[in-house]
Amino acid sequence: MAQSLSAAAGSELESVRRLCQRLEFFFSQPVLQVRPLSHGESNQSYYVRTARGEYVLRCYPAESAVCRQQELRCQHAAAAKGLAPAPLCLNNHYQVMLSDYLANGVAYEYGVHGLPILLTALARFHQLSVQTPVLEPGVYLRQLARAVTLSDADSVLMAVLQQAAQQLQQLPQDTVLCHLDLHSGNLLFAK
Repeated sequence: MAQSLSAAAGSELESVRRLCQRLEFFFSQPVLQVRPLSHGESNQSYYVRTARGEYVLRCYPAESAVCRQQELRCQHAAAAKGLAPAPLCLNNHYQVMLSDYLANGVAYEYGVHGLPILLTALARFHQLSVQTPVLEPGVYLRQLARAVTLSDADSVLMAVLQQAAQQLQQLPQDTVLCHLDLHSGNLLFAK
């Protein structure tokens, strides 16, 4: 279903509205408004309003192999610490997650909000206790190298990264939760 949502704006929003009608969460609360929030490289997010509340519907690519249950656990832990909106519903069949909507959230801007706020939030995020697989840098880099076509310059960089990963493995472990897609498009500032 997520793939078909990239059509023209009117039909896209109608597709999202129909999708909401199929989700158990909305059975007793008809959708009053749907509008696009963001269209990232892989996910599409929509604002959904009902008489009962405001929500964000995140639609994942249908072909995605990412474990969304793990993402749900991470978002629950982050929400409990005030670092993310509360997730409300995960539907693996339709490849969507529904979360609370942050009404006063604005895109984080380094020049406006400053570095201390970002670093404080990241430090709190890294302290979350969530059971997720531990990223092995060497294994990750080998998988990445097999998954993409590397130019000569990329191959040189990859060799340097693999050497850094080997050195990192020699250090005492300090396992923390990492976002792995941390950029301004994935950050909101609220209060």
